[in-house]
Amino acid sequence: TICLNNVMKFFNYWAHGFRSTNLDIELQTKKFIVEQKHMKEKVVFGENLVSEITNIAGFDISFGHDGNAAAALVVLAYPLLDKTNILYSECLPYEPTVPYIPGFLGFREVPALVALLRSMKEKVGWLPDIIMVDGNGRLHKE
Repeated sequence: TICLNNVMKFFNYWAHGFRSTNLDIELQTKKFIVEQKHMKEKVVFGENLVSEITNIAGFDISFGHDGNAAAALVVLAYPLLDKTNILYSECLPYEPTVPYIPGFLGFREVPALVALLRSMKEKVGWLPDIIMVDGNGRLHKE
């Protein structure tokens, strides 16, 4: 688990510093490696990191054949986790500013998650207890 505020601060900074798609992929990759190592130091493993779980969010992005994308966040009440217990949902069009680079999907997709979380916080005044994302977690090579 990484503190959500740290993730949002990092990707806010990142979004301004890495917006240009004109950067050389090799240079971008080197910068991403440095940032991944920095984020890795902030990961906290353990049990009971959240005092009480009342909801769980799921996040993903779908890319169309035409290059368009949509990012979605759905928050369900816990422990029921069924479609009759949706606490919040939102879908936004998304245009990635970073190309797909194997091993660095977060740099491509997390800005959309940050946008959805900001929107959620603004609309309902709270954030999910847990956010499920597709990723390798501890199995990631970095």
